[in-house]
Amino acid sequence: MLPTTAAAAAAAPREKQAPGHQPELFGRNSGAQGSSPEPLKVRMGQLSYKLQCVFGLCLLLLWIYYRQLETPTTDGETIRTDTYSPWQRTQQLRQEHLSAACKKHGLWKPRSHPLPKQVVRQLLVEPNHRLLFCEVPKAGCSNWRRVLLLLTLNLSRWDPAEVESDSLHHTRLLQRLSSFQPRECDLRLKHYTPVLVTRHPLERLVSAYRDKLLHSEPYYMHLAARMRTAVRGSRDPENQRNLTFPEFVTFVLRQSPAKLDVHWKPIELLCSPCSVRYGVLIRHESLSSEAGHALRFLGIPVTGLFPSIKVHQSEKRTDGQLTRHYLGQLSSEQLGGLYTLYFLDFTLFGYHPLNP
Repeated sequence: MLPTTAAAAAAAPREKQAPGHQPELFGRNSGAQGSSPEPLKVRMGQLSYKLQCVFGLCLLLLWIYYRQLETPTTDGETIRTDTYSPWQRTQQLRQEHLSAACKKHGLWKPRSHPLPKQVVRQLLVEPNHRLLFCEVPKAGCSNWRRVLLLLTLNLSRWDPAEVESDSLHHTRLLQRLSSFQPRECDLRLKHYTPVLVTRHPLERLVSAYRDKLLHSEPYYMHLAARMRTAVRGSRDPENQRNLTFPEFVTFVLRQSPAKLDVHWKPIELLCSPCSVRYGVLIRHESLSSEAGHALRFLGIPVTGLFPSIKVHQSEKRTDGQLTRHYLGQLSSEQLGGLYTLYFLDFTLFGYHPLNP
């Protein structure tokens, strides 16, 4: 015989279960507390949504990262800058130095700040590769004009040396930024790549003196006569003798910097480097080695060496040694005046004084 309790249990009638009823997995108490499948589905949906958000954020960060590794060029291609060449690293250092110096001296201006008319006029526009080139006389600007002219005419396969010097500075094929309406100027300043070539201030000054005042160019012959009269006096019996370099410096230091001839006006006044965001900064002293790097960086095909054409071929180029020779003719007061005049060019572009 079965035990009484077991028999009673076996004899008890079984309760009928409703059709489709599922056995309770967690007991009646658990069901009473609301652990139904519906809240579980809600929690799973919330977890899935959070995972999707995290995944989307990761994709966005990756996209931003790779965009920063790419520098757009003017022809739609990209140049990877994640592995800097020594030249690109030099560019970064120059731009960082320029930015810091501008801010240190309170000269940093926002992009929206209007540029002086003189600066707008100095900027040459090359539309095919979307370049703005600030023209700095006595810093290789004639050779750069040759390159820009061929790029403008889509003749980059030609040799720039074949462009005649006589008409180079009078052609209307090269547009200046000043020829555009203000809105068009702003768009080009925003979307084009500005390029600036600098040169040691005193080497550039000596080069300007030798090139412009010791030769028979009509305008500068007249200017040299004015300088001689201003420095020597109209009654000087030797008034027709060539203008000496110390006399030239005396005349320059008497002028207002804003009214100086473009060939010896400070680059800071010509090109506003604290307002225009120059994407390429080249030094004239190393132009022969830097020009090719710059052209490739800008997406321009390099078919040959950058032109190295000198107007007066028989004369020695103005370099550091020759510049020191001319500086040795100056008094300490004149040297001090020149360093004051070109203080910002020295400071912004990282040049050091030359000892005679």
